[in-house]
Amino acid sequence: MIWKLLAGLVLSAFFLWLALKDAQLSEVWGAVQAADYTWMVPMVLLTLVSFLLRTWRWQVLLASAQRVKFWPLLSSTFIGFMGNNVLPARLGELLRVQAIRTAAGVSRSAALGSLVMERILDISMLLVFFLFVLVAGKLPPEVKSWGIYLVVVLVPVLAAVIVFRFQPKPFLRILEKVAPGRLRPRLLAMASNFHVGLGALENGRELGLAAFLSVPMWATLVGVVVCGFRALSLDLTTEAGVITLVIMAVGTMVPSAPGFIGTLQYAGTLALTQYDVDPSVALSFTLLYHASQWFPVTAVGLVFFLQQHLSLDQLRGLESAADAADNPKGEGT
Repeated sequence: MIWKLLAGLVLSAFFLWLALKDAQLSEVWGAVQAADYTWMVPMVLLTLVSFLLRTWRWQVLLASAQRVKFWPLLSSTFIGFMGNNVLPARLGELLRVQAIRTAAGVSRSAALGSLVMERILDISMLLVFFLFVLVAGKLPPEVKSWGIYLVVVLVPVLAAVIVFRFQPKPFLRILEKVAPGRLRPRLLAMASNFHVGLGALENGRELGLAAFLSVPMWATLVGVVVCGFRALSLDLTTEAGVITLVIMAVGTMVPSAPGFIGTLQYAGTLALTQYDVDPSVALSFTLLYHASQWFPVTAVGLVFFLQQHLSLDQLRGLESAADAADNPKGEGT
């Protein structure tokens, strides 16, 4: 845990330095002060709508394992994202698992598996959005090259994931051979949970509905970005909003300090400077966007956290336990 936190802090500091090195702090502060904060209202509202859609999608992904009511899923989603905002090493994901286990009795393996499918759908949707913009509009040359690299890396990974779901034995045999002896049981358990989590790939109706819900969910977040442009009087298109969101989403996949500090700032600044936005203004946008995500989500998540009478002490040992079945005999997942 400690080394993950330290690594995240170091990476956050590095990326924050990259975001700051071409910006003038006085200009950043000036742009923040001059922003039209009435646009924060639709930014926050759209963020909350995206959580409703994300929760609905999670309900669909869990349906094959267990029928769960919407409200406990919504509260657990906010709790998990609040956890990511304030805890290191993405512990919010495990907090989310614990929350839905407490609220609705969902097994760890089912909850973790559904989160695996969430990540796959999110990555796939980001690729689809990018490819749509690539085909439909003009992009800065450097952004095009980034997109090609992204496609070259992610498409084979997604293909391998699909193959793993339907033909897991070759992968597991390789893992058993190459994994260090001490880590082998844990890695095999993780792979097994990952395989279970891909079960929605075999249910066309559920997968189709979940993929369908991913479109408006991510579209609302594009709306948040575009509202952020308007708040700073940036004359940028929705196309630029899509690209900015994709790059920021990829940036937040990099290990960082709690709340994606630094990685989000650098990714957003990197995206906007490709559209000839001044680095200081670009950094101001990332601060505004970050605030629209961090404060409302953390506040709502904290309320749900307190309502469920959860404790961070419950996370002790959960990280390793999450890689195993719900009980030592493997019964009742």
